[in-house]
Amino acid sequence: MRFWIISLLIFAVNAASFAVSYDNLTPPQRKVLSSDWLEAGKAYYGGHKDTKAKNCFKFSNELYPMGSDAAQARDMLLKYYSITVQYDPESQFKAYVNSADTAQSKSARAGLTNYILCNLLMASEIKQDKDVLYRIALIYNSDNDKANAADYLNKALAAGYPPDSVEPDLQGLLKK
Repeated sequence: MRFWIISLLIFAVNAASFAVSYDNLTPPQRKVLSSDWLEAGKAYYGGHKDTKAKNCFKFSNELYPMGSDAAQARDMLLKYYSITVQYDPESQFKAYVNSADTAQSKSARAGLTNYILCNLLMASEIKQDKDVLYRIALIYNSDNDKANAADYLNKALAAGYPPDSVEPDLQGLLKK
């Protein structure tokens, strides 16, 4: 009986650790984590732990799919396991924006601002979309992070966001 309880506790702790979301991580944090998972996958592969290696390579790709570590993980999946994982920048961009949109519709009651911001930042890593950059500026401004708000507002304007559509709260951040 004692063995069963200890096993159940260990399972619960491990299950909880896998349930931790990485969606609240910034792109630089995800990039580092992607690199770490790639290295773990290489170590598992070297130790002939194929299932763990495959999962590490897949997770490396999922964390930061537009990065060089993810490209290397995709190559290793193909080379060692004949598993093809495609990276389509446009569909990945849309997935990040859709995640942000879905969360934004729930944010009033759930406090998902960081989740929304991180998904929009991931989308902006793929493509400098004027609307996404503007939304990032709005979030930073609402968090009173004026430096980042101004930076992303200027990026949005450079990407084609119409200056006459800038909200009054952001007008003071425009470069004169």
